[in-house]
Amino acid sequence: MLVLGAAVTGGCSVGTPDGPESRDARGEAMECLREERIPARLRDPNGIRLAAGPHIQFYLTGGEAEAAGFKGRLEGAEQIGAAVLYTRGSTDDELLDRTETCLEEL
Repeated sequence: MLVLGAAVTGGCSVGTPDGPESRDARGEAMECLREERIPARLRDPNGIRLAAGPHIQFYLTGGEAEAAGFKGRLEGAEQIGAAVLYTRGSTDDELLDRTETCLEEL
């Protein structure tokens, strides 16, 4: 029983440089959005909400984001690498273009 516990916790890398936190691109995205003067705030553990309505959902990899599309979760959204930009009906093309540019640079 003790060996099993060690095996389970030994594979967990949360909080280490190799863990999921090291792949969190939200900080870089927020910095770029600030530079572009796009008001935004962090939303849940994997997202960013723009003040104008659209939001961004981050996945660990581009493949994971693409798989969400196959599951029908990306309607009204655009996948950009490991990020998905949900436009939420926004018609502000300039805002969306600047946001896309930030996501493409990650």
